[in-house]
Amino acid sequence: MTPKQIEIVKNKIAKIKQTLAAEKRKFGWYDDSGIPDFLFEWTIILFKNGRIQEAEKKHFKHFAPTPTYSTNILVDRLFKWTNGKAQI
Repeated sequence: MTPKQIEIVKNKIAKIKQTLAAEKRKFGWYDDSGIPDFLFEWTIILFKNGRIQEAEKKHFKHFAPTPTYSTNILVDRLFKWTNGKAQI
């Protein structure tokens, strides 16, 4: 990543932290409606960065126990499957 990209990511993280802190102050808890999206994106990022075992663990921990039709469609469209293994 370039220094500019690193700065952009750091700024996004800081904004998310501020939003979460404000939400916790206001409501006393976090709104978790975006958590499945976040976990899915986290899994994809791990996979794309070659951290396959971590991505598999994350996927099976969060999505395999309660697979949804939309998650299955997304996974099938994002990856090519060869012998039961996902390929980008």
